[in-house]
Amino acid sequence: MAQSSKYSNDEFEKVVNAINIALKAQNTPTDLALMALGDAVISQVQKSYDKPSQQKIIEQFSLALKHALK
Repeated sequence: MAQSSKYSNDEFEKVVNAINIALKAQNTPTDLALMALGDAVISQVQKSYDKPSQQKIIEQFSLALKHALK
């Protein structure tokens, strides 16, 4: 999804693969997977950014998701 990152492609792929393996192992339906991933995103934002920054981070993340579909 990201155009540039401080993380290597290998690091990124390991995390993505681990998430996909966990979802597949649970036979997670798409709607439930999206709900869980959304909750995980919110949790990460809340624990990693101060309150005033959280809205901006979520807006940037949402925009990145939209651009990834193009």
